[in-house]
Amino acid sequence: MTSALIQDRAAELGVRTEHRRRTVQELDGREVWLVNAVHGIRPVTARLGRPLRAGPALRAASWQTWLNGVSEPLAARPLTAATP
Repeated sequence: MTSALIQDRAAELGVRTEHRRRTVQELDGREVWLVNAVHGIRPVTARLGRPLRAGPALRAASWQTWLNGVSEPLAARPLTAATP
């Protein structure tokens, strides 16, 4: 859901997105995000096992702010007693 929201927003803004595999070398020096429902958008700053020069995270903060504004909390569910 999080990635779908981001892709929809990118389309609205005219930001081109593509799905394809990249090598670490191709990502070196570029802004790269890790996206998930728990943490939202987080810039990648390192990669284990291979050197990666993190690019400046110029867009991550503003997109995270936008995502925070459109996110909806999960409905609270009452706790039920565990059955023995």
